[in-house]
Amino acid sequence: MLTSRSTGWTSKSFASRIQVVLPYPFPELNSRRRIWQHFLDVLQSDGEPVDMDGIAARMDDLARHEMNGQLIRNAIATARRLAASEGAAVAWPHLECAISVASGMTRQASEMTGQVSETAKEPQLQRDEVLTDFDFESFPHRDA
Repeated sequence: MLTSRSTGWTSKSFASRIQVVLPYPFPELNSRRRIWQHFLDVLQSDGEPVDMDGIAARMDDLARHEMNGQLIRNAIATARRLAASEGAAVAWPHLECAISVASGMTRQASEMTGQVSETAKEPQLQRDEVLTDFDFESFPHRDA
């Protein structure tokens, strides 16, 4: 069994050995909202400081990103690390930064395989900026 969202990377000889292809679409908007809420609830129940009121006010913004559960979980883990590095509660700016970084890398991977999702089409940080030039010291949430 092989699972992948990327189909453009397979060679013709490899593809000829595939017997069944099952499409696995991204979750719908309401499902993504529930996934975000679930992982944020888990984070909070683990004793992590989370600005749930501030994030709840932006839940529609979170849900509009075309992400599966694993990508959402990864974004929350990244936001958690950003917040911890500041000694702060996980808040909207941390999530926004994590999504921007993930979207930029997703767009880069999509370009390599020729598959571009709606999220990847949004203007994002360029990969080189994300990996080498991101200035965490001047990120807006530091002053908030």
